[in-house]
Amino acid sequence: MSDYDLNYDYDLKEPVSEIIVDKVSALQTFWSAFGINAYPSINVPEKARSDLLKKGVPYITYDVVLGLFDQLCYMTGQVHYNVSLTGIGPLVEKQQFIVDVLKRGGTTVPYRDGIMIVNLSSPAVQLMTEENDAIKKAIINIVVEFTD
Repeated sequence: MSDYDLNYDYDLKEPVSEIIVDKVSALQTFWSAFGINAYPSINVPEKARSDLLKKGVPYITYDVVLGLFDQLCYMTGQVHYNVSLTGIGPLVEKQQFIVDVLKRGGTTVPYRDGIMIVNLSSPAVQLMTEENDAIKKAIINIVVEFTD
């Protein structure tokens, strides 16, 4: 497993004190642990989109794919940055940090009925442009196993 055990809060140093109730909450905990707001891709607040365009406030979106015991669930997280305001450097640094957390054996997030095991999938990262050329995203491919 990774040196960063995501049984930890945003700075990856303080243990999460509450019990994570379900798989969806475990996914939210995982993606929120990287220091920027994270939202399921089907539920991104309009304010987050607006803040990205106007203020350069980055965010992560992620797929919600749930499986049963021993099923591998392939999904993506997308790190969005307004590179016209921040440059490409912060996007590359953030995606590299996430990859570093996962590249050596992955990490785990416990929840009430089991453990979510997260590893990189292949390809690990794809850098892409959105419809607005100022917005770039790093698509991080992961594979998740739920052990309930």
